[in-house]
Amino acid sequence: MLAAPDKSDALLIGSFNNWEFDTNYQMNKDGGYFWITVPANQFAANTSFQYQYIVDYSITIADPYSTLILDQQNDRF
Repeated sequence: MLAAPDKSDALLIGSFNNWEFDTNYQMNKDGGYFWITVPANQFAANTSFQYQYIVDYSITIADPYSTLILDQQNDRF
């Protein structure tokens, strides 16, 4: 779930879709929150994946509760 009051659209992108816009990962809106359910059978067991949110097709937001930081400027891996 992503809190984004006063925003109209949110999309999930990540390693599972080559970081590309995909309408299959369009998030649902409920008030000021966006949410999506990604089927677990889409991923192999005990594997991790990286993702971010795109809000209003222009703002990229990382998961604020993530323990892994993806930063192209400071992390070459």
